[in-house]
Amino acid sequence: NITTSSGNITIDAAANDTDIIFKGTDNSSDITMLTLDGSDAGTAIFNHDVKVGDAGKFIAGAEGDLEIHHDGSNSHIEELGTGNLFVNTNGAKVAIISNSDTSGGKMAEFNADSSVELHFDGSQKFATSSGGVDITGAFTATAASTITVSDNSDTLTLKSEDADANAGPILVLRRSSGSPADDDVLGRVVFKGNDDGINLTNYFTIDTRIADASNGSEDFKTVFS
Repeated sequence: NITTSSGNITIDAAANDTDIIFKGTDNSSDITMLTLDGSDAGTAIFNHDVKVGDAGKFIAGAEGDLEIHHDGSNSHIEELGTGNLFVNTNGAKVAIISNSDTSGGKMAEFNADSSVELHFDGSQKFATSSGGVDITGAFTATAASTITVSDNSDTLTLKSEDADANAGPILVLRRSSGSPADDDVLGRVVFKGNDDGINLTNYFTIDTRIADASNGSEDFKTVFS
């Protein structure tokens, strides 16, 4: 035992670049438990795990900028300084997985110099590519959206690969009103362009409206303007 009732206890490896080594016996074998590397400013080299109890923290940075801790229920990695938090790899990817399942447990993959992939229950649903993004499955947008191209190529293509004789692809303009009434506009197609003063102008409009909203005798009218 090394004991003091006041002051500090100093262990000094006085020779240049020498280490402080803590040794012990584990299962009848002599082992080095901890080495403090004197040639590397005291870098601590542990032979095995480093454990910190709930609410205990690993703290890095002169101002406590980075914290890693477990609060008893959840684990946290926090950048508390003025800088950013970077996750860097020299490998091919950074992956976020569940239950150590590198196949069915994939949640997200960030591939070096390549795609970012998002998964649902292990199945890829969203991926970036050199040309934009690829979506597997349906998507829902809850706000107005704009598709912009810099040439005269097809801007939006709806494609059906069904081989039967039924209609497809199908474009639906749906107004989901809780109180539909006669003359409600169900949908509108507007052709816009600039005039010679570079003012955005509505040149032509097609409206489809409810002519009769009565259940069983529904009817419509189309207005061109």
